[in-house]
Amino acid sequence: MNWQNHMFAKHASARIRRFEPCTLRHNIMRQHISPEATEAAGKAFFEKLEFRLREKGMGTSASRHEILGVLTEEFKELTDAVQSNVIEDFEAELLDLMVGAYWGLASIKNGTLDW
Repeated sequence: MNWQNHMFAKHASARIRRFEPCTLRHNIMRQHISPEATEAAGKAFFEKLEFRLREKGMGTSASRHEILGVLTEEFKELTDAVQSNVIEDFEAELLDLMVGAYWGLASIKNGTLDW
């Protein structure tokens, strides 16, 4: 799958470029995220998604509880990565959390959860 041709990536990229970035939030000056950074994040996400699909297949999540369990485990690993102070570990765990959330939502949209 070419991540740039993925319908979600095209839609998200177009929407991100449409908005003017906010520089002041909660009285904190923030740097603007560059289009290159959003492109790199999208590419990393779709590469991780493709990896997970090759690894685990296309099976949906079975229930809300399974989705919550996956996300809770990934969040714990993300918290551990913050404490390790290794940015590459943090990025990897953040991508795992993103893929888990995306797949959970896709499972709900598929209409096959055993509530």
